[in-house]
Amino acid sequence: MPNFNDAQLYEIARMKYETLMTDGSVRKNDVLRATLPYLNRAPDPVIAEAIRIAFVDKKLYEFRKRENAAAFVNAEADGSLEAKLKTTFGLRKAVVIKWPPDGTALPADANEEDDLRAEVLGAAMARVLADAPDHGDRIGIAGGRCCYGAALVFRSVFANQTAEGVHVYALAGNFNVRSKAAREKNVGLDSSLNAYRLTNAWPDIFCYIEPLLAPALIADDARLRTYKADTWLGKPGLGKPNVGIVGLGGLLNSTADLSNFGRGLVDIARMSGDEKLIKRLELVMTLCKESLAQTPADKPPYQMISDCANRLCVVPPPPGYNADPKHLNEARAAVEAINKHLLVVSEADLLAMELNVVAGGLSKSVALHALLRHPGVTLGRPQSTAKPVRVLCTDSDCAQALLALDAEAKKVPALAVPAAPPPARTPRRGPRSRR
Repeated sequence: MPNFNDAQLYEIARMKYETLMTDGSVRKNDVLRATLPYLNRAPDPVIAEAIRIAFVDKKLYEFRKRENAAAFVNAEADGSLEAKLKTTFGLRKAVVIKWPPDGTALPADANEEDDLRAEVLGAAMARVLADAPDHGDRIGIAGGRCCYGAALVFRSVFANQTAEGVHVYALAGNFNVRSKAAREKNVGLDSSLNAYRLTNAWPDIFCYIEPLLAPALIADDARLRTYKADTWLGKPGLGKPNVGIVGLGGLLNSTADLSNFGRGLVDIARMSGDEKLIKRLELVMTLCKESLAQTPADKPPYQMISDCANRLCVVPPPPGYNADPKHLNEARAAVEAINKHLLVVSEADLLAMELNVVAGGLSKSVALHALLRHPGVTLGRPQSTAKPVRVLCTDSDCAQALLALDAEAKKVPALAVPAAPPPARTPRRGPRSRR
């Protein structure tokens, strides 16, 4: 039997159950089979095991309970901050959740608080998108805690949608390839699973899905080309997303330990055995730790390297932060090399989308400000003038930090566009000596 984790088995069991409860129309069953490759190749024993885990072992109840958890948090919006963000950054819509929510006891552990924040913000983003899909829309979704938080409640907010022919794209491969227990705990790192949830959130909409069912980091160039050629990343006929639901993260968490995303990258690189790739990742981690350690005490934390839609990017330092230009150049070179091995959406495709960004907390504010003000520079296309972020969902801590960073940035000259790195030169051989 394939090694499905509980979340995947839950999806199989839920959709199998819902299919059995319908009138048996061919169309519903075709949608089910077209949008769930897990079930396409799953023999009857797998389906039986999925149903047993979901219903007999009460896993279905546990997942349903988690789906509804964010709804019980008193997530009150801050209208004043929303208006300021919308005006300051030219957004079509801004949602700011007051943090901490009234009447909610926050966990003592900082990482657990970040988990709660991600679920609350994700649920808020799902509600923002409730009326968004139109006929033929092409929607991409990334991995990460906030995107997973949105995916958990898609079904409850999309129940009355009527659009048809929606295409859903996973924006990244899977960064979560560790043990079965770790995969169940960090299932939000799977962009394709978030895409499955979005695809199956609408009860009456015919959807197409383009998953990326492979590890997100592939050291072998030929293997990566093969994977890309078999997905929407390499098949122009499958189209590309014009709307993105993305998060913003870092390689380190709020306690300067490896984040789930960072750990996923490191684990895959080590399993590949590619020493150059491993050393580049070690350099990137070192630069992140140094930039965090050098952050002024009165300012939000600064990580030199972040990620948008699971694609690494170098964050330009805002005014008042010290960053060695040599380290920034090292970071750009390392990030460019690592990104070449990632099965993720390209920076050009990101800049061409209308992005719905969901991210919160002080630790995300510097990277988020860079994405809002300098998206081309941040995503590695410094000459681009695109302003892709149209919708932002965040919390009051991050919103206040964004406004403060922007006010400070207006006091100094505009950010210089980094020059393209010179091409590598092949060392000349000296003249051969004659004997």
